[in-house]
Amino acid sequence: MNYEALRSPQWARYAPWGLVALITLWETWFMPPIGPLATTITALHFLALLSIPRFPVAGGIATVLVGTACSLSNLQSGPTQIWGIMLALGLLWDRSRTVIAATAWLITVTAQTVQTMYSPSDELTLPLLATFIGWFTVPCIIGGFLRQRRKIAQTQTAERNMRERLRANEQGIATAARIHDSISGELAYVLRAAQRQQRLTHDASALAAWKDAEEHLVLARQGLDDVISQLTSSSGDDVDRHGRDSIRVPLEQRLADILRRWDDRLRAQGIDGGCKISGSCGNAADTPTADVRSTVIADMLEELCVNIEKHLPARTGHYELSVLCSPSAVEITELCTWETPQQSRVRSTRSGGLQLHRRAIEQAGGVFYINEQPNRWECYLLVPLAIIGIND
Repeated sequence: MNYEALRSPQWARYAPWGLVALITLWETWFMPPIGPLATTITALHFLALLSIPRFPVAGGIATVLVGTACSLSNLQSGPTQIWGIMLALGLLWDRSRTVIAATAWLITVTAQTVQTMYSPSDELTLPLLATFIGWFTVPCIIGGFLRQRRKIAQTQTAERNMRERLRANEQGIATAARIHDSISGELAYVLRAAQRQQRLTHDASALAAWKDAEEHLVLARQGLDDVISQLTSSSGDDVDRHGRDSIRVPLEQRLADILRRWDDRLRAQGIDGGCKISGSCGNAADTPTADVRSTVIADMLEELCVNIEKHLPARTGHYELSVLCSPSAVEITELCTWETPQQSRVRSTRSGGLQLHRRAIEQAGGVFYINEQPNRWECYLLVPLAIIGIND
């Protein structure tokens, strides 16, 4: 049966009145009410029943009141009328108001059943008792039912709001991921290039210009981080935990992107070698503190790649860069070799930005090791993820 069609405004407007009209004709033909008082009570009974769809509580109480009057007036048409309204409400597929109408019918028919056990001249103690029981029972039943409906409505509203928040959060995360992947890496590289130029230049005006450029780059990166934070934390604490971090999960994917980008760049410059990454960090980056700490690892990997580009000869040098990820630690190993000894060039790798990264890793509880030789340079670093708080 197509209940959606029965819920249309046409059915909701005309079905109850049509059924009540049919029932009225049937009762008028077979069981006509006796006297104007009985006719008035019957009409009021109809109005009370028809008010239930619009006013559940007031309609239910009015139905009990007028139904009791029908019972005390010895009118037997009350239950039939209520059954007609229940049928109309059932067609409208409003279960809650059908239950209210059924409750009113049970109470009124109980009073009528008790009334039929006595003659009109007997005392109406039991019918009145049933009426009082109805007056105490109906508010409790209706009140409890309406409270349950209110809780269900609140739950449905909360679920709908949560779905909307999650949908908006997913869109924000996707946008933040695209911004991060397309801008953040290149911005970090330009910032490191500006820092290297400051260390290499000796002209005061050029040094001031590079410092000014560095300051603007730092502001730009801070603004980018603020935009990403706003996009991924607009839905509250839950989103803040799983939003911004989720663009860096898995951590090995972020490191693999860095290696892939730098491998293509070094090959284009004629520097021989290769990069590889293995293992998995699992859910190691799924904490708020993992954001900063994983950035330390990624920045260090960027710096090692920058040193390869800066110090390794194009056609006579060879490099091997390996990253091993695990839920407990991230290990990075770098080996650079070249044919002609270049002591001064190797020594320069121990100054400047590399030492800043080394200090940051050691403060985070990691290990940083460098072995320098005239035609060989080795670097090894280990960052325990549990110590830096990623696995808290």
